[in-house]
Amino acid sequence: MQRYPLIHKSKNPINLPQIQTPVVGEGKVIRIDGNGYGHVIVQLEPNFDADGCFMLWSVTENSTLNDNANYLLTTRFLEDVYQGLCEAIASDSNKFASIKYVPFPYENTNVRIIGGSEHSIDSRPYSYRTAAYLALEQAVSKVLGFKLPEPPLKGKIELDLPPHEPIIENSKYHNLQTSLRQKNWRVADDLTRRMIFELSGGEYYSPDDTYWLSLNWAMKIPEADLQTIDRLWTTYSRGHFGLSIHKQIFLECGGQLGDGSEQQAWECFGDCVGWRLSNQRWIWLEDAKFDLSAPRGHLPCLEWWGQGIKQDIMKLLLSGNL
Repeated sequence: MQRYPLIHKSKNPINLPQIQTPVVGEGKVIRIDGNGYGHVIVQLEPNFDADGCFMLWSVTENSTLNDNANYLLTTRFLEDVYQGLCEAIASDSNKFASIKYVPFPYENTNVRIIGGSEHSIDSRPYSYRTAAYLALEQAVSKVLGFKLPEPPLKGKIELDLPPHEPIIENSKYHNLQTSLRQKNWRVADDLTRRMIFELSGGEYYSPDDTYWLSLNWAMKIPEADLQTIDRLWTTYSRGHFGLSIHKQIFLECGGQLGDGSEQQAWECFGDCVGWRLSNQRWIWLEDAKFDLSAPRGHLPCLEWWGQGIKQDIMKLLLSGNL
């Protein structure tokens, strides 16, 4: 196994206990703007060869710390993880904006990389440098018995993200996922409209930004795509928006078919999701609210997508497993 030397000099020598048994630390960086993801798990352990301190790479799918082998940390970010560790233990590491000095006056101690993950869109080299530092900082804190001071991390921004963020491999969903992650509901609504129309085989007409749709167009949308779109909406809105929310509310209003004959159900639905105004007028695009203060089920706002669109999509939702 290749070893990567960790050259360090204690900036402020202190009497730290030497590593006797393995100690694990985890670091994770997620940026709210979607431009950064890094996740590293390290293990401090004695170097029984007694020839110095080294970084070792031992990330395997058999590690109990890794939930999904498809998104394991790979050697693609090995150099960045190594650089983050080197910066953290360097005596002049304070010059790095997102990495602060970690006291590491250990002799014959290895830092083994035993886990971590990658994001299909947002992984960035600098995020893995910071994540490696955070993992080391946590492990050293455990040895010391108290938490080291928090640095002013510019690369670490806490997010209001769902606990299980969906990882979507198909690139056609990436723009939609990014918009929803950033709470850019207006853009996400338009991306959803375009995606659904294109999935149905609709022909785009650029002069007025519309789609020409065939008879029974909605029934041509693959159910798997519809489920993925809905999962993204419901996940990032925490169940506040989504196609399945439309279906649930429509059923609660007594709807069964989804066509234009169920006037009472549609009026009830429109009132509930905020698509029908107090003067009983159905909303236009400029009336829609693109934030979480909107009523539950308000987005994606099918009402402004075109005449009869909401009925066609509702019939599809009621006929499927969404």
